[in-house]
Amino acid sequence: CSRTVFSRLQFRELSGLGVPLLATLTVLVFKNLQRLPENKLRLYQMFIDLLLGGWNLAKGLQRSSVYKSNLKMIVLTRLAGMVHAQKTRECTELNLAATLRQVAPALVLELQAVVGELVEDGVLLPTGRSSYTFPHISFQEYLAAKDAIDPSRQEDRRVVQSYLAGDDWYKEVATFVVSMTTSPLTMRNWVVDLAKPFATPGRLSDSEKRAAYLIARLAEMFPECRSTPIRG
Repeated sequence: CSRTVFSRLQFRELSGLGVPLLATLTVLVFKNLQRLPENKLRLYQMFIDLLLGGWNLAKGLQRSSVYKSNLKMIVLTRLAGMVHAQKTRECTELNLAATLRQVAPALVLELQAVVGELVEDGVLLPTGRSSYTFPHISFQEYLAAKDAIDPSRQEDRRVVQSYLAGDDWYKEVATFVVSMTTSPLTMRNWVVDLAKPFATPGRLSDSEKRAAYLIARLAEMFPECRSTPIRG
């Protein structure tokens, strides 16, 4: 499917959000690839890959890691899903221990070492309150979306329904969920169907407007999804 180009305007938007880390990571991605990714989803994939790969952003150097990046990704994905479901931006070591018990039980006794490396990677930041956050809420939302589409959890329906029902806490997670599809037309129809129970005679319901928003984001990546309105 055709993809839109990640534009300079989008880069300026990232840089202007008051989030230096996002701008720094975007520049680092560009320096490594000599181009920017084709869309926001791919950009966040690269952000996480760079951080988990041990990049020292200040020096532009890669350092050694004890734990493999794919293992750390599994841990962070489940952690983000758990934390976002609790509607908080902070996690404790109890959350981290519970995450390890679910996805990497062999590492439970290495909790401090795992947390230490995730902090060193820059994917978790100490708050000073015996808790941690992701470096930006968008990292949590991206990873929570990855957790939601995991076939073993099947949380994607709940996430999208929550947003369609009016819960904006799930807005960006739902946006990432629909963007992660490998079957855009099926995804479009699925979102429309989820909004139907909230339909009102004569005008678009709030849920249908929210569905239209998700479909618009989907169409930015997959133009073929633009063809038909929410109501035929």
